[in-house]
Amino acid sequence: MARKVKSTGNKKPVVPFVDRNKDFYNDILERLINKIQYALDNNVSLGDCLGYGSGGLSRKGKKSKTTEKVQVNVHPTNFVHNRFYNGSNRNKLSIVVALYNYQTGWFGGFRQWNEAGCSVIAGQKGHKCRFFNDDPLNLKQKEENTTAKSNGEFEPHSEDGRTSTFYVFNLDQVQGNTPEAVALIEKLKTTKKVSKIVHTVFTPAVEAINPECPPLDAFGDEWYNIDCLDNIKMNQLKISVDSGHRLACYDPQNHKVNMPNMCSGFKSSAHFYSTFLHELAHATAPECRRELQIPIFGMLGEVYANEELIAELTAWILSVEMGLWLETDEKATNPSYLNHWLTNLKKSPDFLRTIMLEVNKACATIRKAIGVQLDPETMD
Repeated sequence: MARKVKSTGNKKPVVPFVDRNKDFYNDILERLINKIQYALDNNVSLGDCLGYGSGGLSRKGKKSKTTEKVQVNVHPTNFVHNRFYNGSNRNKLSIVVALYNYQTGWFGGFRQWNEAGCSVIAGQKGHKCRFFNDDPLNLKQKEENTTAKSNGEFEPHSEDGRTSTFYVFNLDQVQGNTPEAVALIEKLKTTKKVSKIVHTVFTPAVEAINPECPPLDAFGDEWYNIDCLDNIKMNQLKISVDSGHRLACYDPQNHKVNMPNMCSGFKSSAHFYSTFLHELAHATAPECRRELQIPIFGMLGEVYANEELIAELTAWILSVEMGLWLETDEKATNPSYLNHWLTNLKKSPDFLRTIMLEVNKACATIRKAIGVQLDPETMD
């Protein structure tokens, strides 16, 4: 029921702003808290806790100039249109796949699954998505607005920038009701995906990195370069690899990312580029008008801790998007960060929403700077 607003004489009632997206991330809040608590209790990184999936690079041939990434699809993709979800929906569903331990990233609406002969398993809850609807209000919506306004209540429908919500269900949440539907589910479970990005940007990189590098990384896989990240142009960002820095870092004064040499400072190319994405997320701060704060004398400031969570989630989402599958990393997330995030998530549900607003901006900035199509292609 709409909340009434007191009228002030003959003056027009003042209708406060209604945030209809306030609970957009509530369905993942409890699970994210549990993941962070697990990372704290087991002294592991949040990225490892979320999990980057599994899979490996496979060569197209000994003389191939590109490397092909083949894996079961974990990108948040609509099973009907075979397209990524966009914007904040894509980012949220990427996290949903990890938090709910889904085996694939195939999603669909309730009606879409029904039309395919499938039904949602009893007890399963959908994941809220949203889209901006610029269509004119229909007659029913206008009547509801008129009625609410005459009663001094909130108008339920806005003319500009209306946000509508819909719910989607993962492949793991449905079952087939017909032989055709069962076959569809089995096909989706085993459908391989090749990110379009790997056709143009993944190249063998042993000689390019360092002629003295071992031919294989710490996990027995080949080293490789991701050209679009090596050559990224993001608001005059300066990138220095093998600059003598022992640790990767972002220098806000010079708008510069310093990275150690790949083969001597990291276990694998995937670890190098996931760390690089983390630092790139920090580097989006000026363009996204986000405050940065440097810890003083080892003291952890709230702004600095929040910035680390933004960078961690941004790097995780883009790593999954680009097919960077990571083996377990021994480096744990700073316990001070984890404690700070836990305290804020438990104290204020709006904390996650505030963080994700900045994550969405950072992801969009890096995707724009990469300038490469990240949608997947299907491989039968």
